[in-house]
Amino acid sequence: MDIFLDGNNVYGHILIPDGLAPVLHAVRDVQGVGKASIYLSGFDESESLILSSELIDFRSEPLEPGRQMLNGGVAGTIDKVVAFVAGLSRALSDAEIEHHFEIYDEKKRLIREIPCPG
Repeated sequence: MDIFLDGNNVYGHILIPDGLAPVLHAVRDVQGVGKASIYLSGFDESESLILSSELIDFRSEPLEPGRQMLNGGVAGTIDKVVAFVAGLSRALSDAEIEHHFEIYDEKKRLIREIPCPG
């Protein structure tokens, strides 16, 4: 079953003690990421990571110092969503960036956690 990119189906967080620059460097070459950038808010000068392409749309939001939510949508089948998030997770793990993602289906049921808890 295809999931269309009309909302979020991936929810997660990243730990960023050194800011978003190392995250940007780690994920910019992940297959499926067309554009990766850091946005600096003119309002409060907080940083957000933005990942986008025709098939993905992710944005991070500050939670507390050193931690951000990273939520977004991946279009395609559940297998394609899982494959993209697994690639994103590998890139973050290779850069030693602590993270966790939850993938949901179109009925908002939890399908998979990456990396797997436990």
